[in-house]
Amino acid sequence: MDTLRRFWREMVVIAVWVIAVTAKIEYHGLIYGFDYGLYQPDGIHYAYRALTFLGQGQQEAAQQVVDWYASHASKLKIFSVQNMLPETNPVWGVVSQRTLYPALSIPFVAVFGIAGMLAIPAISLLVLMFVTLHLGKTYKVPSFGLLIALLLTCSQTVMRWMIVNCTDALLAGLFGLVVLIFVKDIWNKKSITLLLILCTATSFTRICVPVWILIALVLYYKKQKVVAVAIALLSATLSVPTFLAAPSNAVLPSATETSGFAKLLYLPYSFIKIITFELAELAVLDRVLLFMIVLAFVFSLRIRKNSSALFFLAVFMATFAIGAINGELGVNFRYQMPQIPFMAWVLIQQYSNHRLKN
Repeated sequence: MDTLRRFWREMVVIAVWVIAVTAKIEYHGLIYGFDYGLYQPDGIHYAYRALTFLGQGQQEAAQQVVDWYASHASKLKIFSVQNMLPETNPVWGVVSQRTLYPALSIPFVAVFGIAGMLAIPAISLLVLMFVTLHLGKTYKVPSFGLLIALLLTCSQTVMRWMIVNCTDALLAGLFGLVVLIFVKDIWNKKSITLLLILCTATSFTRICVPVWILIALVLYYKKQKVVAVAIALLSATLSVPTFLAAPSNAVLPSATETSGFAKLLYLPYSFIKIITFELAELAVLDRVLLFMIVLAFVFSLRIRKNSSALFFLAVFMATFAIGAINGELGVNFRYQMPQIPFMAWVLIQQYSNHRLKN
Protein backbone atom coordinates (compact mmCIF):
# COMPACT_ATOMS: atom_id res chain seq x y z
CA MET A 1 0.00 0.00 0.00
CA ASP A 2 2.86 2.37 0.82
CA THR A 3 4.40 1.62 -2.56
CA LEU A 4 1.13 2.54 -4.28
CA ARG A 5 1.01 5.87 -2.44
CA ARG A 6 4.63 6.60 -3.25
CA PHE A 7 4.54 5.75 -6.94
CA TRP A 8 0.94 6.59 -7.88
CA ARG A 9 2.07 9.28 -10.33
CA GLU A 10 4.32 6.82 -12.15
CA MET A 11 1.42 4.40 -12.38
CA VAL A 12 -0.82 7.12 -13.79
CA VAL A 13 1.84 7.93 -16.41
CA ILE A 14 2.11 4.27 -17.43
CA ALA A 15 -1.69 3.86 -17.56
CA VAL A 16 -2.19 6.99 -19.68
CA TRP A 17 0.74 5.97 -21.91
CA VAL A 18 -0.88 2.58 -22.54
CA ILE A 19 -4.20 4.23 -23.35
CA ALA A 20 -2.58 6.83 -25.63
CA VAL A 21 -0.49 4.29 -27.55
CA THR A 22 -3.40 1.87 -27.86
CA ALA A 23 -5.67 4.65 -29.08
CA LYS A 24 -3.16 5.73 -31.73
CA ILE A 25 -2.66 2.17 -32.94
CA GLU A 26 -6.42 1.53 -33.07
CA TYR A 27 -7.47 4.91 -34.46
CA HIS A 28 -5.20 6.41 -37.08
CA GLY A 29 -5.27 7.40 -40.71
CA LEU A 30 -6.13 10.49 -42.71
CA ILE A 31 -7.65 13.51 -40.96
CA TYR A 32 -8.65 16.36 -43.31
CA GLY A 33 -6.06 15.05 -45.74
CA PHE A 34 -3.24 15.02 -43.16
CA ASP A 35 -1.47 11.71 -42.65
CA TYR A 36 -1.86 10.64 -39.02
CA GLY A 37 -1.06 7.07 -39.94
CA LEU A 38 1.40 4.75 -38.25
CA TYR A 39 3.57 4.20 -41.31
CA GLN A 40 4.99 7.37 -42.86
CA PRO A 41 6.81 7.59 -46.22
CA ASP A 42 10.19 8.16 -44.52
CA GLY A 43 9.64 5.00 -42.53
CA ILE A 44 10.35 2.80 -45.54
CA HIS A 45 14.08 3.47 -45.15
CA TYR A 46 14.20 2.50 -41.48
CA ALA A 47 12.06 -0.61 -41.90
CA TYR A 48 14.30 -1.67 -44.78
CA ARG A 49 17.45 -1.13 -42.68
CA ALA A 50 16.05 -3.08 -39.74
CA LEU A 51 15.21 -6.03 -42.00
CA THR A 52 18.67 -6.01 -43.58
CA PHE A 53 20.25 -5.81 -40.12
CA LEU A 54 18.33 -9.00 -39.35
CA GLY A 55 20.07 -10.70 -42.27
CA GLN A 56 17.54 -10.41 -45.05
CA GLY A 57 18.78 -9.72 -48.55
CA GLN A 58 18.31 -6.25 -49.99
CA GLN A 59 15.74 -7.26 -52.60
CA GLU A 60 13.80 -9.39 -50.13
CA ALA A 61 13.78 -6.69 -47.44
CA ALA A 62 12.73 -3.97 -49.89
CA GLN A 63 9.92 -6.11 -51.31
CA GLN A 64 8.64 -6.88 -47.83
CA VAL A 65 8.45 -3.15 -47.06
CA VAL A 66 6.69 -2.47 -50.37
CA ASP A 67 4.09 -5.14 -49.62
CA TRP A 68 3.59 -3.91 -46.05
CA TYR A 69 2.99 -0.30 -47.10
CA ALA A 70 0.55 -1.35 -49.80
CA SER A 71 -1.76 -2.77 -47.11
CA HIS A 72 -0.92 -0.75 -43.98
CA ALA A 73 0.04 2.81 -44.97
CA SER A 74 -2.63 5.51 -44.72
CA LYS A 75 -1.70 7.88 -47.54
CA LEU A 76 1.34 7.06 -49.66
CA LYS A 77 0.99 3.32 -50.21
CA ILE A 78 2.86 2.67 -53.43
CA PHE A 79 6.65 2.42 -53.41
CA SER A 80 9.09 0.52 -55.56
CA VAL A 81 11.96 -1.66 -54.49
CA GLN A 82 14.30 0.93 -56.04
CA ASN A 83 13.10 3.50 -53.49
CA MET A 84 15.08 1.60 -50.83
CA LEU A 85 18.10 0.00 -52.47
CA PRO A 86 21.29 2.01 -51.75
CA GLU A 87 22.30 2.25 -55.40
CA THR A 88 18.92 3.62 -56.56
CA ASN A 89 17.53 5.33 -53.44
CA PRO A 90 17.62 9.09 -54.19
CA VAL A 91 17.96 10.02 -50.50
CA TRP A 92 20.31 7.24 -49.44
CA GLY A 93 23.06 9.75 -48.67
CA VAL A 94 20.76 11.49 -46.20
CA VAL A 95 19.34 8.42 -44.42
CA SER A 96 22.29 6.02 -44.58
CA GLN A 97 23.81 7.28 -41.32
CA ARG A 98 20.52 7.09 -39.43
CA THR A 99 21.25 3.66 -38.06
CA LEU A 100 20.30 3.91 -34.37
CA TYR A 101 16.52 3.67 -34.77
CA PRO A 102 16.56 0.58 -37.04
CA ALA A 103 19.31 -0.99 -34.91
CA LEU A 104 17.30 -0.55 -31.69
CA SER A 105 14.24 -1.91 -33.49
CA ILE A 106 15.91 -5.22 -34.39
CA PRO A 107 14.49 -7.35 -31.52
CA PHE A 108 10.98 -5.96 -32.00
CA VAL A 109 11.02 -6.45 -35.77
CA ALA A 110 12.36 -9.98 -35.24
CA VAL A 111 9.28 -10.78 -33.12
CA PHE A 112 6.51 -8.61 -34.63
CA GLY A 113 7.73 -7.95 -38.17
CA ILE A 114 7.56 -4.41 -39.55
CA ALA A 115 4.93 -3.53 -36.93
CA GLY A 116 7.79 -3.79 -34.42
CA MET A 117 9.12 -0.49 -35.81
CA LEU A 118 6.52 1.22 -33.59
CA ALA A 119 8.06 -0.10 -30.37
CA ILE A 120 10.99 2.34 -30.07
CA PRO A 121 8.79 5.39 -30.77
CA ALA A 122 6.29 4.20 -28.13
CA ILE A 123 9.09 3.66 -25.60
CA SER A 124 10.45 7.10 -26.47
CA LEU A 125 7.08 8.64 -25.59
CA LEU A 126 7.18 6.88 -22.22
CA VAL A 127 10.71 8.19 -21.64
CA LEU A 128 9.56 11.71 -22.48
CA MET A 129 6.66 11.44 -20.04
CA PHE A 130 8.88 10.09 -17.26
CA VAL A 131 11.45 12.83 -17.88
CA THR A 132 8.68 15.39 -17.44
CA LEU A 133 7.49 13.71 -14.26
CA HIS A 134 11.06 13.63 -12.95
CA LEU A 135 11.43 17.36 -13.63
CA GLY A 136 8.32 17.96 -11.53
CA LYS A 137 9.84 15.99 -8.66
CA THR A 138 13.18 17.75 -9.02
CA TYR A 139 11.53 21.17 -8.65
CA LYS A 140 9.19 19.90 -5.90
CA VAL A 141 6.01 20.25 -7.97
CA PRO A 142 5.42 16.57 -8.83
CA SER A 143 1.72 16.94 -9.59
CA PHE A 144 2.41 19.76 -12.04
CA GLY A 145 5.05 17.59 -13.70
CA LEU A 146 2.42 14.87 -13.99
CA LEU A 147 -0.01 17.37 -15.52
CA ILE A 148 2.49 18.41 -18.21
CA ALA A 149 3.27 14.75 -18.94
CA LEU A 150 -0.44 14.02 -19.41
CA LEU A 151 -0.97 17.14 -21.53
CA LEU A 152 1.66 15.84 -23.95
CA THR A 153 -0.60 12.91 -24.76
CA CYS A 154 -3.45 15.39 -25.41
CA SER A 155 -1.39 17.06 -28.13
CA GLN A 156 -2.34 15.80 -31.59
CA THR A 157 1.09 16.82 -32.87
CA VAL A 158 3.01 14.99 -30.16
CA MET A 159 0.97 11.84 -30.66
CA ARG A 160 1.25 12.15 -34.43
CA TRP A 161 5.05 12.03 -34.39
CA MET A 162 5.71 9.99 -31.24
CA ILE A 163 3.80 6.92 -32.43
CA VAL A 164 5.03 6.58 -35.98
CA ASN A 165 7.79 4.64 -37.72
CA CYS A 166 10.21 7.57 -38.07
CA THR A 167 13.17 8.92 -36.10
CA ASP A 168 11.41 11.94 -34.58
CA ALA A 169 10.15 10.16 -31.46
CA LEU A 170 13.53 8.64 -30.64
CA LEU A 171 15.21 12.02 -31.12
CA ALA A 172 12.76 13.70 -28.72
CA GLY A 173 13.29 10.94 -26.15
CA LEU A 174 17.07 11.22 -26.36
CA PHE A 175 16.95 14.98 -25.91
CA GLY A 176 14.75 14.37 -22.90
CA LEU A 177 17.68 12.50 -21.36
CA VAL A 178 19.94 15.42 -22.32
CA VAL A 179 17.66 17.70 -20.28
CA LEU A 180 18.17 15.51 -17.20
CA ILE A 181 21.93 16.06 -17.47
CA PHE A 182 21.52 19.83 -17.81
CA VAL A 183 19.12 19.99 -14.85
CA LYS A 184 21.69 18.39 -12.54
CA ASP A 185 24.36 20.83 -13.76
CA ILE A 186 27.10 18.62 -12.31
CA TRP A 187 30.01 18.42 -14.72
CA ASN A 188 32.04 15.38 -13.76
CA LYS A 189 33.41 12.58 -15.93
CA LYS A 190 30.15 10.63 -15.73
CA SER A 191 27.88 13.48 -16.88
CA ILE A 192 30.27 14.58 -19.63
CA THR A 193 30.58 11.01 -20.90
CA LEU A 194 26.80 10.58 -20.90
CA LEU A 195 26.39 13.86 -22.79
CA LEU A 196 28.91 12.79 -25.43
CA ILE A 197 27.14 9.42 -25.76
CA LEU A 198 23.81 11.18 -26.26
CA CYS A 199 25.38 13.56 -28.76
CA THR A 200 26.61 10.54 -30.71
CA ALA A 201 23.27 8.73 -30.39
CA THR A 202 21.25 11.70 -31.67
CA SER A 203 23.69 12.19 -34.54
CA PHE A 204 23.05 8.61 -35.63
CA THR A 205 19.30 9.20 -35.31
CA ARG A 206 19.00 12.14 -37.70
CA ILE A 207 20.90 15.31 -38.59
CA CYS A 208 20.83 17.62 -35.57
CA VAL A 209 24.16 19.47 -35.67
CA PRO A 210 22.45 22.93 -35.41
CA VAL A 211 20.93 21.87 -32.08
CA TRP A 212 24.25 20.77 -30.64
CA ILE A 213 26.10 23.84 -31.93
CA LEU A 214 23.66 26.19 -30.19
CA ILE A 215 23.67 24.01 -27.06
CA ALA A 216 27.47 24.27 -27.15
CA LEU A 217 27.21 28.07 -27.28
CA VAL A 218 25.04 28.02 -24.16
CA LEU A 219 27.52 25.75 -22.38
CA TYR A 220 30.37 28.03 -23.42
CA TYR A 221 28.45 31.01 -22.03
CA LYS A 222 27.99 29.05 -18.78
CA LYS A 223 31.79 28.62 -18.54
CA GLN A 224 31.72 24.94 -19.52
CA LYS A 225 34.14 25.65 -22.35
CA VAL A 226 35.77 22.22 -22.64
CA VAL A 227 32.39 20.45 -22.75
CA ALA A 228 31.09 22.99 -25.27
CA VAL A 229 34.00 22.56 -27.64
CA ALA A 230 33.88 18.76 -27.29
CA ILE A 231 30.21 18.36 -28.23
CA ALA A 232 30.43 20.98 -30.99
CA LEU A 233 33.37 19.17 -32.59
CA LEU A 234 31.81 15.74 -32.08
CA SER A 235 28.47 16.73 -33.59
CA ALA A 236 30.08 18.56 -36.51
CA THR A 237 32.38 15.63 -37.23
CA LEU A 238 29.55 13.10 -37.14
CA SER A 239 27.52 15.21 -39.58
CA VAL A 240 30.29 15.32 -42.20
CA PRO A 241 29.48 11.95 -43.86
CA THR A 242 25.88 13.02 -44.48
CA PHE A 243 26.87 16.34 -46.04
CA LEU A 244 29.55 14.69 -48.17
CA ALA A 245 27.23 11.90 -49.30
CA ALA A 246 24.36 14.19 -50.28
CA PRO A 247 25.56 17.78 -50.72
CA SER A 248 22.64 18.72 -52.98
CA ASN A 249 20.15 17.43 -50.38
CA ALA A 250 21.85 19.05 -47.42
CA VAL A 251 20.32 22.53 -47.84
CA LEU A 252 16.89 23.23 -49.39
CA PRO A 253 16.78 19.89 -51.21
CA SER A 254 13.66 20.84 -53.16
CA ALA A 255 15.49 23.74 -54.85
CA THR A 256 17.50 21.47 -57.10
CA GLU A 257 18.25 24.12 -59.76
CA THR A 258 19.42 26.78 -57.28
CA SER A 259 23.13 27.31 -56.64
CA GLY A 260 24.62 26.67 -53.22
CA PHE A 261 25.37 30.35 -52.64
CA ALA A 262 21.83 31.36 -53.60
CA LYS A 263 20.47 28.76 -51.16
CA LEU A 264 22.51 30.30 -48.33
CA LEU A 265 21.17 33.75 -49.15
CA TYR A 266 17.63 32.36 -49.10
CA LEU A 267 17.99 30.71 -45.66
CA PRO A 268 16.96 33.74 -43.52
CA TYR A 269 13.75 34.08 -45.50
CA SER A 270 13.19 30.33 -45.24
CA PHE A 271 13.64 30.54 -41.45
CA ILE A 272 11.01 33.28 -41.09
CA LYS A 273 8.63 31.45 -43.42
CA ILE A 274 9.03 28.13 -41.60
CA ILE A 275 8.54 29.51 -38.09
CA THR A 276 5.51 31.51 -39.18
CA PHE A 277 3.91 28.61 -41.01
CA GLU A 278 4.63 26.04 -38.28
CA LEU A 279 3.14 28.17 -35.50
CA ALA A 280 0.15 29.10 -37.66
CA GLU A 281 -0.41 25.41 -38.38
CA LEU A 282 -0.35 24.66 -34.65
CA ALA A 283 -2.93 27.43 -34.13
CA VAL A 284 -5.26 25.50 -36.43
CA LEU A 285 -4.38 21.90 -35.53
CA ASP A 286 -2.99 21.86 -32.00
CA ARG A 287 -3.64 24.82 -29.72
CA VAL A 288 -2.67 22.78 -26.64
CA LEU A 289 0.92 22.45 -27.83
CA LEU A 290 1.00 25.99 -29.23
CA PHE A 291 -0.04 27.42 -25.86
CA MET A 292 2.69 25.51 -24.04
CA ILE A 293 5.38 26.46 -26.59
CA VAL A 294 4.44 30.16 -26.60
CA LEU A 295 4.23 30.22 -22.80
CA ALA A 296 7.68 28.62 -22.51
CA PHE A 297 9.06 31.10 -25.05
CA VAL A 298 7.65 34.12 -23.17
CA PHE A 299 8.93 32.82 -19.84
CA SER A 300 12.34 32.17 -21.38
CA LEU A 301 12.62 35.77 -22.60
CA ARG A 302 11.78 36.99 -19.10
CA ILE A 303 14.28 34.73 -17.30
CA ARG A 304 16.82 34.37 -20.08
CA LYS A 305 19.75 33.99 -17.67
CA ASN A 306 18.31 30.74 -16.31
CA SER A 307 19.69 27.51 -17.72
CA SER A 308 16.25 26.22 -18.69
CA ALA A 309 15.51 29.41 -20.63
CA LEU A 310 18.88 29.51 -22.38
CA PHE A 311 18.73 25.89 -23.48
CA PHE A 312 15.09 26.14 -24.57
CA LEU A 313 15.75 29.25 -26.68
CA ALA A 314 18.81 27.58 -28.19
CA VAL A 315 16.89 24.45 -29.16
CA PHE A 316 13.91 26.56 -30.30
CA MET A 317 16.10 28.48 -32.73
CA ALA A 318 18.09 25.43 -33.82
CA THR A 319 15.10 23.23 -34.62
CA PHE A 320 13.46 25.95 -36.66
CA ALA A 321 16.82 26.41 -38.40
CA ILE A 322 16.69 22.71 -39.29
CA GLY A 323 13.22 23.30 -40.71
CA ALA A 324 14.55 26.27 -42.69
CA ILE A 325 17.44 24.21 -44.06
CA ASN A 326 14.98 21.54 -45.17
CA GLY A 327 12.61 24.18 -46.50
CA GLU A 328 9.50 21.98 -46.53
CA LEU A 329 6.30 23.66 -45.35
CA GLY A 330 3.49 22.01 -43.43
CA VAL A 331 5.33 19.24 -41.58
CA ASN A 332 3.35 19.97 -38.39
CA PHE A 333 6.21 20.70 -35.98
CA ARG A 334 7.99 17.47 -36.88
CA TYR A 335 11.52 18.88 -36.96
CA GLN A 336 10.84 20.81 -33.75
CA MET A 337 10.06 17.77 -31.57
CA PRO A 338 13.35 18.08 -29.59
CA GLN A 339 11.91 21.31 -28.14
CA ILE A 340 9.34 19.35 -26.12
CA PRO A 341 11.48 18.29 -23.11
CA PHE A 342 13.12 21.72 -22.93
CA MET A 343 9.67 23.33 -23.03
CA ALA A 344 8.57 21.12 -20.14
CA TRP A 345 11.69 22.13 -18.19
CA VAL A 346 10.90 25.85 -18.53
CA LEU A 347 7.23 25.46 -17.61
CA ILE A 348 7.92 23.28 -14.58
CA GLN A 349 10.72 25.47 -13.26
CA GLN A 350 8.63 28.62 -13.67
CA TYR A 351 5.65 27.05 -11.91
CA SER A 352 7.96 25.99 -9.07
CA ASN A 353 9.39 29.51 -8.77
CA HIS A 354 5.87 30.94 -8.69
CA ARG A 355 4.91 28.53 -5.89
CA LEU A 356 7.97 29.51 -3.85
CA LYS A 357 7.23 33.23 -4.20
CA ASN A 358 3.70 32.71 -2.96
